[in-house]
Amino acid sequence: MRKNNQAVANANEHQTLRNAGWSVDSGSTATVSLVFIGALLLLLSAVSIATSLARDSTRLQAVADLGSLTAADTVRGLVSGIPCENAELIAVSNDSFLDSCRIVGSDASVTLIKQSGFTELFTFSAAGSPTD
Repeated sequence: MRKNNQAVANANEHQTLRNAGWSVDSGSTATVSLVFIGALLLLLSAVSIATSLARDSTRLQAVADLGSLTAADTVRGLVSGIPCENAELIAVSNDSFLDSCRIVGSDASVTLIKQSGFTELFTFSAAGSPTD
């Protein structure tokens, strides 16, 4: 009997709120909005991180290409200096590190490493003398 009295009392409270213009689930819009905004911010953060990694990877590849071209041109005598040191100077001046440099004949290959956020990016590039 007591449970029925409580159920009737709760029903009367809900009816009183509805008659006053209130809804029982009033305030859920704010909660749903906050969850939606949080999910949207999480998605935007993931897209931002992915875009940043893609940009850094592309830039690192361009620096590696420039380093291998400079090393190959140094071997051919078009640029003064030591081939691998020139490649390292280009890498360091662009916030990356020369992992390896290999000279075979007039061809040069370099591998660069760069720390980007929590990941380590690496790339390889090879260049040589143009063929006629």
